[in-house]
Amino acid sequence: MRNRIKVSLSASRIGAYYGKYCRRNLVYDAINNKTDLRSLGWEKPERRDSSDALAGDKWEAEVFRRLQEDPGCKVLFSEKDNRKTFTFEQTIELLKNLGKEKDKAHKVIYIYQACVKVTPSFQEKFINKYLVNKKDFHFDLEFSSMFPDFIRVDYMKAEERYCLTIVDVKNADRIKANAQIQISLYALMLQSILEDYHIDHCYVNQQEGLVWNKERITKNLLEHVFDMKDAKEEIDTFFAEILPDVCGIIEQSDNGTELMEQLPCRISMQCEYCGNYEKCIEKAVADKSARLIPYMSEEAQDRLTYLVEQGQLSDDSFAEVKEYLLGPDGADMTDGCSFWKSVKNDIDAYEQAMEAYFRGEKIRVPKKGSSISFPRFQNFALMVTAQRDVDCGRIYAYAWYLQPSKGIDIFEIGKTETDFADIRTKEGEENGLGTYFGTISATHNTEEEFNRIDREFVEKIYNILEKISEEETNTLQWYVMDSYERNNLEEALYHMLETLDSE
Repeated sequence: MRNRIKVSLSASRIGAYYGKYCRRNLVYDAINNKTDLRSLGWEKPERRDSSDALAGDKWEAEVFRRLQEDPGCKVLFSEKDNRKTFTFEQTIELLKNLGKEKDKAHKVIYIYQACVKVTPSFQEKFINKYLVNKKDFHFDLEFSSMFPDFIRVDYMKAEERYCLTIVDVKNADRIKANAQIQISLYALMLQSILEDYHIDHCYVNQQEGLVWNKERITKNLLEHVFDMKDAKEEIDTFFAEILPDVCGIIEQSDNGTELMEQLPCRISMQCEYCGNYEKCIEKAVADKSARLIPYMSEEAQDRLTYLVEQGQLSDDSFAEVKEYLLGPDGADMTDGCSFWKSVKNDIDAYEQAMEAYFRGEKIRVPKKGSSISFPRFQNFALMVTAQRDVDCGRIYAYAWYLQPSKGIDIFEIGKTETDFADIRTKEGEENGLGTYFGTISATHNTEEEFNRIDREFVEKIYNILEKISEEETNTLQWYVMDSYERNNLEEALYHMLETLDSE
């Protein structure tokens, strides 16, 4: 029997689940104690703040500064704490004392880093209702103290009460599902606090939540309002179905191996940010899981998960998936899902590639995909990548790769070999035939340096296009790896048009 472990949930962890949809990650992230993790055979890596987290902290600090400088609002924060966080007791006192200062009736008030907790009424409505045997668990389930970024306080004259709206600050240029879940949970918890502590002169805005995003180029604050209805339905589903299922698996598992095997997971690019990544990959390889097929779409993951949960697939192994795809019910996987259609249409090649991968061998994995916008023939293929700084939103690195079709001498484009100084000659080809490539990166995180590489990138690409266009019959297709990089390039080009010298 394993040692008694502690599973600690919060609004941010539940919100994060709706970014990954991985129950194994939910449990791994909720076990804070390294000793508890080791008792399960899992490891928690040393904490390292990611660039995204650091950029998020900087954006939150910037928003806090802007609000303090705004004469139209008042910011309440704790001066006794370096993080400016209020204790739960201080938060209760703040809410009880709203309205006692004369200027509060005509100012917008923001409470920064207030503390919210699960109170008895919330516990009864969302936890005890669905986890009736919680007291008999052989592990401890708790909810940690939580700190919404801001609580906006507006005095509503018609009602003679204060309306409290949850505001979350996110270093992104769009609103995401995890933020909506997090804010909606805060709102439900805050309403329970008002009820349990009999604070009658306030009520919580239960219809709308606020997310303050960051416009990448101008750094302006983007205020996004969303309707909480859908998020609250998901929260009900989480407490009614997902949490009881996860708790049941934890309760029945005596060790970490059993827990790993029984907790459903999904494998995606986001897994690389999880400390349990290597363990999951090891298990997926041991299980010969079809989830390891490269380029699997979210839709394909969802389809696979659903069929396993419904019992139509006994597991997610490649052999099981192959049998199902080729069987009478294969349309359940392929209808409306181009990924599984591609796998089915080239099943032998996929099987050969995956079996080799499971043996630890390297082999090319098929990637079937096409677009009517791609030409049947092209003299040149130009592949470009652009990487964006998560803090300021500017591009800090460009790279390009120009591939001529067979038989075209790259030097024929220019007048001399020096026009294309960084030539890579392909093995087995005559001297001069090959690819042209280049990279540019910013050496400092400054506006001048970002502008420099923008100008240099445009000049380099323009030079390539100008030389190719000297032959009117030449055709070229420009490629990017995905929509993220296409957006990076589009935003950078728009920024250049608006800000750089026309010359």
